[in-house]
Amino acid sequence: MLNRVYCEILGVPATADSRQVKTAYRALVRRYHPDLSAPEDRSANQLRMMQINQAYEQLTLQLRGLPIHRPIQQTTAPAAQTPDSREMGAHSDPAYAYYKQGFISYSEGVGGMLARGYLKLSADQRGFERTLMALRCFHRAHGYFQRVVSEYPDSIWARDAGYRLHRIERFNVIYRRIQKNLQDRLARAEHEHPAGSAKSQRESSAESNQSAIVDEQ
Repeated sequence: MLNRVYCEILGVPATADSRQVKTAYRALVRRYHPDLSAPEDRSANQLRMMQINQAYEQLTLQLRGLPIHRPIQQTTAPAAQTPDSREMGAHSDPAYAYYKQGFISYSEGVGGMLARGYLKLSADQRGFERTLMALRCFHRAHGYFQRVVSEYPDSIWARDAGYRLHRIERFNVIYRRIQKNLQDRLARAEHEHPAGSAKSQRESSAESNQSAIVDEQ
């Protein structure tokens, strides 16, 4: 059986074969590729495509009988989420409810890897998972903030929501680069050091990740 979370991202059953996985992947690429998206959807679809690419890559590996990086929680995140009654709480201002949920997810994404102590990520499973977790948080936050800006442009929360959308777009570039660094080093470490990554591999990954952050700030 294929990994359930990755299958849900591509919309295929856990019993899917390689042809079904590839067909689903191609359909999603045509639907969500940033270059084919409307300007207002481009940022959200960039985040969505990273998840789609990751799911396709990992399911392809699993179908070949190779080990995969198993997600530690649900990976899907709709581009525009609707808070339920508990999230809305006693607030009569829906713009604030969306902004609040966006801010929570945004803070989780920033804290996921940029908080003190996590700048020097090693090329290991933990670093890989933290990158994916941050991307999921930013994807959720983008949906909430986008809703504030588009549906409640006169709200007092709209200006800050727009600012954080801009920040998410910048973080998007950073995390894509970090994720690629981690993927490359994980693959290299598996070939060169089957028993585990050497110290030099960890230091190299930390330097590359820190450089990616500095370059974009």
